[in-house]
Amino acid sequence: MQHAVSSLTFEPPYVLRCITDKDKTCHACLNEVPNWLGDWSNYYYEGMPPLFIIEWLKVRPQLSQHRGRLIADAIIDETTAFRAILERLRIPYDEEGNIFTIYGYKQAKHTTLENTCHPAC
Repeated sequence: MQHAVSSLTFEPPYVLRCITDKDKTCHACLNEVPNWLGDWSNYYYEGMPPLFIIEWLKVRPQLSQHRGRLIADAIIDETTAFRAILERLRIPYDEEGNIFTIYGYKQAKHTTLENTCHPAC
C-alpha cells in the first residue's frame, strides 16, 4: 500500500494509533481538510512505524493549498483514487466523511470474556 500511495499527486495526511499507545489518540485534526502531508515511507526512514504495530490508521486523501488571503484555498481531492487503491489491493476499510479508517487490530466492544468452550468442556 505504501508504494501504491506514491502514485497519487500527494501523500495523503493520516493519523494513527499504535497498539502500544497508552493515551487516547485524537484525530480531530482530520475534521478540516489538512494542509500538511503524510509521510508514507517505511519506519527506518522516520515514516510510518512497523505495520504490525498499527492498531488503526485514519487517512484523509485531501489537501488544502493556500493561494492568498483574499482567495479561498484550493482543495486537491484524491478520495476516488485512494479508494481505488484500497479496493485494488483488497484492503478492508471504513469510510466516513472523506476519512478512511484502516484497522490493523480492532478491539472488541465488550471487555468480558464469555466461555466459548465446547459444552463438553
